[in-house]
Amino acid sequence: AIKAACILKAHPKTNTAVQLIGPIGDGSDRLERADLQAVGSEKCHEYYNPNRKLRFGVLLCCFCARNAKLDRCTNLHSSPLQIVARRSGKEVPYLIGHKSIGKSCDTNTPGIYTRYGSYFEWLETVTGLNLDEKECFERY
Repeated sequence: AIKAACILKAHPKTNTAVQLIGPIGDGSDRLERADLQAVGSEKCHEYYNPNRKLRFGVLLCCFCARNAKLDRCTNLHSSPLQIVARRSGKEVPYLIGHKSIGKSCDTNTPGIYTRYGSYFEWLETVTGLNLDEKECFERY
């Protein structure tokens, strides 16, 4: 059965394990997961301070993630990022955001992701769904 995705409203905590999903390699249609870690806002701002290309730096609508030890992961922008919540023997994926800027693997510089939690109320209004974290967990 197809179920509506759960959305993580909160900002991912520093060093939280997250998964980037997308095609790896040239022309591949196969989706793979790459394990990344969320990077704290202060550290993220060290890499993406305000400049001509990124006028205001990394805003609250975004966050950073990376895995410098992973040699490859998808570079496809708009690839989804998720976190898997585990409770009472149950695993439920929560969408966190999608890739917006930069690489996330094989570099110390984290990629920037648009954070869906910034648009939580709007997503509930547009979809007509209750995206409350606990209710969503129960639906799975």
